[in-house]
Amino acid sequence: MMSSYRYNIYALIFSTFIISGCSGMIETRNTNFNEVRYFTATILNIERNKITLSNGTEWNTDRLFIGVNLSEIIVVLDEIIDEGYFYFKDSKIGIRRVSEVFFGYSTGYLHNIKTLHNQGAVMELIDGSLWFVPLQNREMVNSWLTRTEVIITEDQKRIINPAKFEFIYTERLYTDLQKNQ
Repeated sequence: MMSSYRYNIYALIFSTFIISGCSGMIETRNTNFNEVRYFTATILNIERNKITLSNGTEWNTDRLFIGVNLSEIIVVLDEIIDEGYFYFKDSKIGIRRVSEVFFGYSTGYLHNIKTLHNQGAVMELIDGSLWFVPLQNREMVNSWLTRTEVIITEDQKRIINPAKFEFIYTERLYTDLQKNQ
């Protein structure tokens, strides 16, 4: 029979191991976001596979692009700000910058939707994080498909769907365990 003291020590060690493991998992979750740069612009001119945007930048597209001038787009840039993509009519168009014009951008985190819960009131991302969807945005968000690429703004106050040029104001939901870490 194990003494009460020895039992308590084992229980403490086991609890510490579990809590350490959980906090490590939570930290890993937070780093799963892929940091990206993005900006909104209007297409001013299209010449075959070259577009000029309202911020003065020119970009080569990865294919012949037939679009409409004055279309609004969200450009998502990879780590190298000279390359990225945008969506046009549900097609992802790769781009590479050809002009040396300076332009501003915002920073955010790229992720994918896993599922919606409670009639669209809560959005779950692939990493398991949960985000509140305001009542006025639930119908729109319900049209966003599972695995849809979204950008979470750096301040974590908005979620942007670059494919549909739509966004919602949001708030991240935490479990009690996540809040205390």
